Amino acid sequence: MLARVSALHDLASDWSAERRLVEHAGVETYSAAVSALLKGLGEQADEDYWAELLRPLRRLRWLLATTPVPIGDATCEVAETLQAVVRDLRLVRDQAPGLARPAAQAAEAMAGLGDSQDDPLGDALRGLQLTGTVALLLPDNHAAARARATAALEGAEVVTPRELLRGQYGTVVAFGPTAWFPEPVLRAPRARRLVFLYYGWIRDREPQLELLTGNQAPVHNGLVPEPPRSARLVPELPDPEEHCSPEEWIPQIDWAAVLRAASSRGEQGVMDPVHARLFVLACGDGLYLEERDGTKAYVADIDEGEVAVRQEAVSALTQGSFVVTRTAGEGDYIRELADRELGKRARHLRELQAGWKRKLRDLVEARGARAIAYRLQAAGSQRADESNVRRWASAEGIRTAHESDFDAICSVIGEPDPGRLWQAMGELDKAHKRAGQLVRRLLLEEIAQADHAELLKLGWADFDVEEIDGEGALRVSRIAGKAPELTAVARTQLRTLFPLEAGTWQE
Repeated sequence: MLARVSALHDLASDWSAERRLVEHAGVETYSAAVSALLKGLGEQADEDYWAELLRPLRRLRWLLATTPVPIGDATCEVAETLQAVVRDLRLVRDQAPGLARPAAQAAEAMAGLGDSQDDPLGDALRGLQLTGTVALLLPDNHAAARARATAALEGAEVVTPRELLRGQYGTVVAFGPTAWFPEPVLRAPRARRLVFLYYGWIRDREPQLELLTGNQAPVHNGLVPEPPRSARLVPELPDPEEHCSPEEWIPQIDWAAVLRAASSRGEQGVMDPVHARLFVLACGDGLYLEERDGTKAYVADIDEGEVAVRQEAVSALTQGSFVVTRTAGEGDYIRELADRELGKRARHLRELQAGWKRKLRDLVEARGARAIAYRLQAAGSQRADESNVRRWASAEGIRTAHESDFDAICSVIGEPDPGRLWQAMGELDKAHKRAGQLVRRLLLEEIAQADHAELLKLGWADFDVEEIDGEGALRVSRIAGKAPELTAVARTQLRTLFPLEAGTWQE
């Protein structure tokens, strides 16, 4: 460990980075046409009709700029994108006649690129004189497996930013400007030589390498200034970068489209809906998690080969976190494992749990959470408030944390033997905790034997745990996005993976 830290310290004061521009007339023509559409639409680009059309066009622009394989390779999705949008591009002349020309140019450019065996990024890579260990840095997980298998990249390791920070290399070749990568790529470099390859019409920003504003001892800056373009290849078209910052190239999740797709599969006319947060996972699935006080999810931390599985509040989950879910059946595998341990007694305990919660929920629906909180306070509860009352009445959770609150609930709902019910719920609670510990241990054992680099590279992996056989594999998947707003959904939709159409989100 000390040797590794020492090596990183040496690198921090002795690295250099250059930016090399790549040119290709066909890709520039397509990029210029997309930029012209975006500029012409202005604020209208966010409207549903135009957003549906622009999303695949922008995604293709990103894939062409970041995937070091021949342009016509299926990985770049040129033919697939053209098939999906060609009809709508033709209709642009009716919706917005002033944009008919760039729409036609985009379609024509895609048609030409679909059969192209040109490999501009790969050719630029092969033109570099690389020695020692080489890492090819991709901005995201897309095409990592395909790029790794490409003969042109033989002998190099394909990594994403998260993987890069786990190793050290002789040279790192990044596909894209510095603005497309996290700050640690330059602030804490993992190679003495870094090369950023990107198309000439994409302009970079000068990164801020100082760790603190006004730092009197700035970190070493070995980044060579961005070179100017020698000449544009298609000067008759608008400059594709004249109104677009480098950050605007990075695909974003279209939450309006994702939420529409998610709601189309939901139950209609649901009674007593819950407000949940929608997460988009790197595996391409959506996941609803209720986000209230005390609600937790299992997450996996993978660092330097060490694995830790723990619970974290749903409200604290962020993009990049690895969440543990199930691939089949109901999402709450902890409950099913607990019931399996309890055997025949599980049914009786679940009926008791559902019974007291139903009575409390009926009161809340009839009188309101605030009124019930006042009644519980009068009955001796010290923690009763609107939030806690709703949480106690929800189907999740087994009993309150404090017996005095539980006694107050039993008094208000007319439960004759609160002590007996408290003990029964305690038995159920202990079974849940043991099940959680079992899942954590089993998952740790499975992940410890897995290829962590592959998990980080692809962003997700399934783990078939024998002891949970028949209940679906446990899936560890990175959170690619977190919806900005809560959504009202049926409780049965919680913690259950569902597929999202590839076109509704982008990574």
